[in-house]
Amino acid sequence: MAKRPHPTDNGNGTPRYQGMAEGGGRTFWVDGRFGGDTRAKRGDKTIWTTKEANRRSRAQRCARRNISTASDRPIWCDREGRIVARLHESGLGCRLVAHRASDGKPLWSRLFRLPPAAPFAKRVRDTDKDEATHAFLTDTPDALALAIQHSTPDSGLGAFTLPFAALLTVRGIDKHTGEVLWQSEFPDAYLDICDRSLYEGLHATLEGAWSLDFKTGRAHQLHAWKAWAIAVPRRIGPNVVLAWSHRSGTSIRIVNEKSAAVIAAVDVPRSPKYALDIKHAGGVAVVNIDTHHYIVLGPAPTFTPSPLLKIKGYFDALTAERRGVVCINARYWLVRVNASKGQELSRARPTQTRKEREAELSAFFGLEDDKQPDARERPAR
Repeated sequence: MAKRPHPTDNGNGTPRYQGMAEGGGRTFWVDGRFGGDTRAKRGDKTIWTTKEANRRSRAQRCARRNISTASDRPIWCDREGRIVARLHESGLGCRLVAHRASDGKPLWSRLFRLPPAAPFAKRVRDTDKDEATHAFLTDTPDALALAIQHSTPDSGLGAFTLPFAALLTVRGIDKHTGEVLWQSEFPDAYLDICDRSLYEGLHATLEGAWSLDFKTGRAHQLHAWKAWAIAVPRRIGPNVVLAWSHRSGTSIRIVNEKSAAVIAAVDVPRSPKYALDIKHAGGVAVVNIDTHHYIVLGPAPTFTPSPLLKIKGYFDALTAERRGVVCINARYWLVRVNASKGQELSRARPTQTRKEREAELSAFFGLEDDKQPDARERPAR
């Protein structure tokens, strides 16, 4: 059998962390898949470590209403790299602890108790929760903010119970004292597990898209619509990429974040079978309308749209090669596109096989430790 990796190692030399932040030439992360120690590292040298496990009993973890910080963003660092904030699960709430980034000395601690149940919270059949509540820190190095999201619970089959409802509450926190500066609530705003760790103040609902100012706590509307499927807005410099589907098809808009003026507009007579997805790299935005169709807009500041591209496979990643040229990784194909001219340059199969991909994912999530050796691989007695 292969050597069992260290609990903080994925097997390939990288730390297994729940969240990571960078600032002042240092890297900070949280060990463990479900919370653990906070570590600070400069280069290859560990500067300090704090022993701070989540303080929750078994009864509190199994309660029908509690706050979860697992798999979200539980750590934050300011741009200067002077203060690090760590979010913990504590009882039926969450605790925010700030440390001095140089030596890990605690500066302040504040407890946020579980807020009252949302109006849509109710006991749902075949579920063990009244509502799903997630707490996370925003991806804003210039301002410390705590976000708590309420939503209807998962039905247990990978789908949400209907009717679906959500509520996003954001609090601005003074990084020096821990006092709450402002609080804003956004009904029907929902962020999934990937978008919560990247939240920068942009969110969308079935009614439109908004941008949150973390200095004042006020949000202004970027665009209004009536949609049945939406994509989480993405920021490209001073502009924001929006995408939503409706009865007539899918609409894509690129607007200026301050003035909300429309810079580019694309309407496609095709509605997605699944949720929309937006990725950007090198000033180029790519919108995945459904599993096999893509629209490329770019480069900034003109954002010229390309014809509808048909690429088989889910939208995995987007990389920028040079000015105006991006590579779309769609799992089954690697497609290079010149966004300036809207032309496809090349298309090739990825060199990584399916078994190699599954082995890489298993190593990343630590699943190789749970597998039992095959009977044919066991040594004979």
